[in-house]
Amino acid sequence: MQNKKILITGGTGSFGYKATQKFLQAGAEVIIYSRDEYKQALMKKEFPDAKFCIGDVRDLERLQECTQGVAVIIHAAAMKHVDICEQNSSEAFKTNVLGSKNVVAAALSNDVPVIINLSADKAVYPAGIYGESKAESEKIFVEGARKAKVLGKPCRFSNLRYSNVLSSRGSVVEIFEKILQDDKTVTVFDDKMIRLVLTQNQVISLVEFTINNSLGGETYLIKSPVLRISDLATAMQQHLGKGKVEIKNEIREGEKYDAVLLSAEESRRTLITTESYLVILPEFAVSLSGYHERYGDNYFAQGEYGTHNAQYLNNEEIIKMVYEESDELYNQHNNHNTEKQGTADLPALEGGTPVRDTHLPYATQWTGEEEKKEILEVLESGWLTTGPKVQQFETDIAEYLGAKYAIALNSGTAALHCCVGALDIGPGDEVITTPFTFLATANAIVYVGATPVLVDVEEDTYNIDPEEIRKKITPRTKAIIPVHYGGHPCNMDEIKKIAEEYDLKVIEDAAHALSTEYKGQKIGTHSDMVIFSFHPVKNITTAEGGIITTNDEELAKRCVMHRTHGITKEAMERYGKDANWTYDMQRLGHRYNMTEFQAALGVAQLKKIGFFQQRREGIVDKYQQAFSSMPELILPTVKDYAKSSWHLFPIRIREEMLNADRNKMIKALKAENIGVNVHYIPIHMHTYYQKNFGFKEGDFPKAEKIYSSIITLPLFPKMSEQDADDVIKAVRKTINYYRR
Repeated sequence: MQNKKILITGGTGSFGYKATQKFLQAGAEVIIYSRDEYKQALMKKEFPDAKFCIGDVRDLERLQECTQGVAVIIHAAAMKHVDICEQNSSEAFKTNVLGSKNVVAAALSNDVPVIINLSADKAVYPAGIYGESKAESEKIFVEGARKAKVLGKPCRFSNLRYSNVLSSRGSVVEIFEKILQDDKTVTVFDDKMIRLVLTQNQVISLVEFTINNSLGGETYLIKSPVLRISDLATAMQQHLGKGKVEIKNEIREGEKYDAVLLSAEESRRTLITTESYLVILPEFAVSLSGYHERYGDNYFAQGEYGTHNAQYLNNEEIIKMVYEESDELYNQHNNHNTEKQGTADLPALEGGTPVRDTHLPYATQWTGEEEKKEILEVLESGWLTTGPKVQQFETDIAEYLGAKYAIALNSGTAALHCCVGALDIGPGDEVITTPFTFLATANAIVYVGATPVLVDVEEDTYNIDPEEIRKKITPRTKAIIPVHYGGHPCNMDEIKKIAEEYDLKVIEDAAHALSTEYKGQKIGTHSDMVIFSFHPVKNITTAEGGIITTNDEELAKRCVMHRTHGITKEAMERYGKDANWTYDMQRLGHRYNMTEFQAALGVAQLKKIGFFQQRREGIVDKYQQAFSSMPELILPTVKDYAKSSWHLFPIRIREEMLNADRNKMIKALKAENIGVNVHYIPIHMHTYYQKNFGFKEGDFPKAEKIYSSIITLPLFPKMSEQDADDVIKAVRKTINYYRR
């Protein structure tokens, strides 16, 4: 959000207030567009850095004037109260329908990149004026997206449809709250009335997801829990110990007993993007590959989604959602929640309440029906070891990276070993690499009897320092293995320059770097050989697996031989119908081949890499916004020549600003059920390398300094927006508590 200019129509409402607060904190420029000058005056006092425009969405000329140079429009202006809309149908259509048309027209005329329409569940199977007007506004935005594509405009129009926001101003919670505090009776019109509910923070998280992912024409939904309105009233009354609840058997005009967020017709073109979010593709886009590249092919296909198939909240969960997650209401009730509020800010390690009930891992895989289909094809084919599926995966990877050859293996470690072996490196030779990597990088050098020569790293990227490489070159040096730490590329121009000067080979350890780019070109073809890893925590997975890419035919042949004991033929060449049974071992090799099952996973996963990368970037953007104002943290650096795959999101702790060291911070975050990790313990600090190669602590001060302060936060595509929010909350909570 940093430096983005965001205009919010109806910005003086509850959403606008909360969104302004969050977006300003993230470094955005916020413009409040509304016709309520009194509320604007109040907001100016609280948000002096925001800009304000008095205007009505029914005034196209004013909208066009105020949206010039805007990067994002969030269209929140609407008449929302069901009974008021029913009594003022003409005004409701002017605001909700004509207003939406004007927003679309203004955005098209000013080439606004992202435009989001905030809609409601009542737009599905509408039962009154409000629902009908919101349904029409959604159609207007979808048509705006289609028109933008036809005209070649950069405008991406999307709808964001959600249910009842408990923490919003004027919500049923606020109404019940006032009545009960006055010790009066809350009237619920029917005990069968049920609603999907969420908080304002969840809405804002979905808005951020939409900004980062929209292609145009989509409608985004968030799965929400369910409560009975009568249960809400009863839970609040019991919690406050005031007032009464009365239930009547009647319903207001234009109101519905239940709520539906997704119709049966829409579900046929709805994709599951995360555990919490669904995206409805516009009818004009279902056949377009770009949408599936972004979101994958995991269709919802469960019919309509609403209160009938969502999870009910119990009374305890209702109170937690109302009073803990609704900032305004929670702050009003310190007297009722003193003990709970006191422990909410206390780290779980110090006796407080964890930010989440379940463990969030630092990374995990995300597989679905596509992977199952590919694996079943392998089972039904009758060929299980290295065969046609492996060949397909190799071809797909080579095409994706722009390489001539790709050789699939059963691990990234095997890939490294094959590369070093293919260069005929052995005893007496030296290979230069970084100490700040996983053991496999150095182990591959040791496997062939060569000597690993470690050099220190750059303190900002954590990658190998080219100037340090030059200092360690000797007549015995044969190769350099740079590691693209966390997905950020090394300075390959400098490394290649050194390699050419001293006639050295370069093997890139790109275990973290599938989809990484260096100066606009994907990592995979810059050097003699490049290896990638497909462990379950990597950017795509084959369960276990790795691959080598190269443009050198001879090196490719040697790697193929190495993966099958150094013999000249692989299984397909020896066992097929027309195969020749003879074979010859020409080099010493190992059993490193990839199975068809592993390749099947890889084929399906590679199709999703674009979407996975978008999800990673969205979470990273959220982290950067949340932590950029915290001087106690050092955040990852991205050089201007780099596009990171964001395999990792490591933060570093400035211990001099805290009353806790890195290890205590890890314990504190784990106590909050956040699965943090450390990448990595430097090579030279391991007993084996100290005993056998004479390394000792103090040899590489930059790597050691980074290691002593680094923590890897959870980052993987399957994370929900709530997961990311939990990580942010836990980090803030621990930093705030241990701050000096």
